[in-house]
Amino acid sequence: FTPGGGELVTADREGHVRASRWPSADIIERYYLTHTSPVEVVLPLAALPLLLTAAGSGAEVCLWRCDGAERLWKRSAAELLRLLRHAAPLGPDAGDAPPPAPPPAPSPVAASASAGSEAAEGSACGEGAVLRCACELAASRLLYLGFDSERTLHALEGAEAAEAELRPRPGLALELRSPPLALQSPVQGRLFALCEFELLCFALGEGGRLAPSASFRLSELPPPSVSSAAAADGDEEGEE
Repeated sequence: FTPGGGELVTADREGHVRASRWPSADIIERYYLTHTSPVEVVLPLAALPLLLTAAGSGAEVCLWRCDGAERLWKRSAAELLRLLRHAAPLGPDAGDAPPPAPPPAPSPVAASASAGSEAAEGSACGEGAVLRCACELAASRLLYLGFDSERTLHALEGAEAAEAELRPRPGLALELRSPPLALQSPVQGRLFALCEFELLCFALGEGGRLAPSASFRLSELPPPSVSSAAAADGDEEGEE
């Protein structure tokens, strides 16, 4: 939902992103058209009138103006990850610029000798990256991004509303023990990161920095009680 709950932003497997009037969701206000594959991330921001979307293939990560559906920039997930690592500016939109000419093909001997090093460099440069999750801390104007091959949560800070842009803040990045699967901020000033084996909680501290406040091993969390679930179902049937 957009801030205030007036619109519902959805996406489908064809990559169509749309904003519908709520609760009359059959009335479509506007489309955000760029993606051509299933969309993994749809996040309307509360602190700025912006919308972040990302394809599950890693092909496109886009930032839009919510109201006019104007695309501010488009990057591949790999390119965005490289920019974040170097704290480079993210805009303006250069997504429609022609791609650079490919380098000349190396000789078979050179290609064979460098195959291993190229694979390692590709991973270090973010090749094949996918933006898996994103979460906003609206009160702090911070946005955290999690990539499927990256143990770092990268931070961006919203500029003034008149500029409506996001700027990398490498000093506020968070290090995890494994790549994040999901991010949520259900409580103001706190960020929860779900990883493969644990759930991490970060709390906002001095200087506007998030610091670890709690962690839970998923294997140690108690399973849901079958009897409790059955009792709950019985209560619901009785109420009906």
